[in-house]
Amino acid sequence: MFLKRATTIATVTPMARHAWARLHATAAFAAVERGEPEAAVRSVRSARSAAARYGECPTCSALLNPVGAQAHVQAGAPEGAAELAAAAARFALGYMAKIKPEFDKRGVKLMALSVDPVDRHAQWAADIEETQGTAPNYPMIGDADFVVSKAYGMLGADVSGDAADRTAAQNQTVRGVFVIGPDKKIKLILLYPMTTGRNFDEILRVIDSLQLTARHAVATPVNWRQGEDVVIAGSVSNERAREVFGVWKEPKPYIRIVAQPA
Repeated sequence: MFLKRATTIATVTPMARHAWARLHATAAFAAVERGEPEAAVRSVRSARSAAARYGECPTCSALLNPVGAQAHVQAGAPEGAAELAAAAARFALGYMAKIKPEFDKRGVKLMALSVDPVDRHAQWAADIEETQGTAPNYPMIGDADFVVSKAYGMLGADVSGDAADRTAAQNQTVRGVFVIGPDKKIKLILLYPMTTGRNFDEILRVIDSLQLTARHAVATPVNWRQGEDVVIAGSVSNERAREVFGVWKEPKPYIRIVAQPA
């Protein structure tokens, strides 16, 4: 009953107005936790309506981005795809900015691609900094004409028109993660659904493996981590392996396990 009286607080203080929006945001979070997406969507809409009328609440915005996305998708609400795509992108771009030093020390350059025009990136950057605490500190490419997206197979060759007329669901394949080597060749492609956030620990793990195996004739086994044992490549003869690696463990003739080369 209390949540339905949003129009009665027009004269209260800004702090109380923020508290009202925060109350709706908290109710949305609780509804998602209870498995009631329709109720969560109603609360999300009420919170955003209160924020638009009485003033934005940063705490509410940070909560509503992921909660709103999840609620709208679960409820099948029309905002779902756009909510989820926008929230996922904010989290990914913000997190990538936070861990950029990890890429720097590996000599890897970061770059983001968006089918939004460049003039919208400043708005995105401000929103990412507000919700994630760190603004993008790497280049963001505007691909409003889809040239790059089509060249990398993320969109079909027949895609055309104004990017603003396309839905988030139509552009969801522009979520691919590409690792490109110094030889300008693609080394890795990861494609995530809109409901699954990217795993940057895995991306860093793959980069470590790619760099190690480019320098040494080894392969990294399943779930390998930096510093763990590796397998001598099958292309290396035993004679050559003895010269390079010395001794190794050999549970099978084709499995020659050695310590990670320095």
